Amino acid sequence: MRERIRGWVASGQRRLPRLLLGTGVALLLLGLAIGWAIPRPPDVGLALRAGESVRLDAVLKDQNYDTGSVALLDRLDDVLLWAGTKSEGAVRCLVLDQPTHPRVTNCAGREQLAQETLSVTSTEVDSPVPGQRGTQQTQFSGIVLVSPRGYPVGSLRKYTFSSDGPMSMSAEDRAASERISGEQELQYIQIAGRWRGLTIWQGMSRDGEQCLVIDDGATHAECAEQQVTFPGVAPEEKPLLTIDLPARDQRPSARAEMWAPMYTGPYLVITEGVTARSLIPTAPPGD
Repeated sequence: MRERIRGWVASGQRRLPRLLLGTGVALLLLGLAIGWAIPRPPDVGLALRAGESVRLDAVLKDQNYDTGSVALLDRLDDVLLWAGTKSEGAVRCLVLDQPTHPRVTNCAGREQLAQETLSVTSTEVDSPVPGQRGTQQTQFSGIVLVSPRGYPVGSLRKYTFSSDGPMSMSAEDRAASERISGEQELQYIQIAGRWRGLTIWQGMSRDGEQCLVIDDGATHAECAEQQVTFPGVAPEEKPLLTIDLPARDQRPSARAEMWAPMYTGPYLVITEGVTARSLIPTAPPGD
């Protein structure tokens, strides 16, 4: 036996196992490279909790989503925010999932998403408020943004307000709030501030936009969707809503601005002595 081993070593046949080992390592590396090269959706969703896999199955039945594209982006209370794609990524959908109410879905194509934020808003839920008049309404709103690398980022917000208005409202304020809310088709309205005898109102439209309303004999109203930016990206510093008021009686002209930073509450800024913007451009002399 020893002679055979010595002969095998001397003949160079010991290289055969080394050759097989090297070939196996090369094949293993090749397989890993192929696996890394196969495109697959990024793992950006939240880990599912108990019972949420059943709700995911229900979401998947609603639309013909791309395989593996639906992910849970955010949760708030028992409300879930899902996002997925259809038509091989050409269409992105956002789903607001409430366990006791119908799911709300909003979809948009790439061209539309390049110009605006994809959002979804639930219907308001009424519930009685112990010891108070009226009812309390709760509504959820979700948005999704897509990073430059294609990663969806979502956020859920909860809005709670009283249909009967704040208890500190006077009977006059309450009547005005009901009138303005009906005229402007607002889901809710509250007093944002007062200036020189005028009441400035803040509200939310039925489309989920923030609104600023001032009534000085004529109704001035502006609404806009709150802009959201990615963390680390400085947004352009400008107010969300602006209303210019002309001078009237003893009151000077002024500009009312509603600022709404993403991570703080909205606040009101009033600047006196600002000339109101003309809605119709003035033709230059000689024209």
